[in-house]
Amino acid sequence: MLFGLFNKPADYGFVVIWPIGTKIANIFIIERLEETDNSMVSYQSLRNYKGGLSLNKEEILGKLTEGVVEGDEDLVAEWVENAIDAGMEPLDIINEGLTKGIQIVGERFASGFYFLPDLLLGAKAMDVGIKKLEPLLAGKNREFVGRVLMGTVEGDLHEIGKNIVIMMLKTAGFEVIDLGVDVPASTFVNKVKEIKPDIIGISALLTTTVNRQKEIIELLIEEGLRSNIKVIIGGAPINQAWADKIGADGYAEDANVAVEVAKKLLGITA
Repeated sequence: MLFGLFNKPADYGFVVIWPIGTKIANIFIIERLEETDNSMVSYQSLRNYKGGLSLNKEEILGKLTEGVVEGDEDLVAEWVENAIDAGMEPLDIINEGLTKGIQIVGERFASGFYFLPDLLLGAKAMDVGIKKLEPLLAGKNREFVGRVLMGTVEGDLHEIGKNIVIMMLKTAGFEVIDLGVDVPASTFVNKVKEIKPDIIGISALLTTTVNRQKEIIELLIEEGLRSNIKVIIGGAPINQAWADKIGADGYAEDANVAVEVAKKLLGITA
């Protein structure tokens, strides 16, 4: 939260605004405020005054990144609002603020500095920001390196591993559509027809459900969709031999490998 001090102005007043915990102040001029004494006020109450505040874009983006890295949903929500009020483009808020944050989270997770709870908190914080921006994103196209459809097969309710893979793929710049858990083969295939993803990721965590991965691939072939899509499979019982046997394009033993395999299948070198 930002706080400021200002004097009761005649026509205009100088307003000093600074983030709590810092010694760096920004000075703004705002139009005359009715019935205002020397006071400490929150930025929330100041920002609605006509002609008011202009916040530094880099500072706003830095706070958005910080909020995601710290997994602070409230901080992200507040600074998305600040960014909107400052007239920033929604795609800039996402690409230059929120996405940078989740990239840092992914790097720290990959290096072992962050753990699963940190990864999930960062993802939740980013989602809060994106949901606030969704009404402003109509007609605007985000740039992704590829589109991935993910889901856990029918009869299997495990999702932690799948969710980690999704976060890592998003960190790497992929658009990911998550079907959730206990997903029938027909649902996978119908969604493929609808959104035309580049890759389909099929998770199975039980020995009793691994054959569902094979069923999905067979149904893709029956529907004439197999040649247009890459299939990656994963899960605790899965290995490369099984992937080769059922005709999957790739196998990922963990989230980091999943990103590497996805990039390789799409010819992404960066």
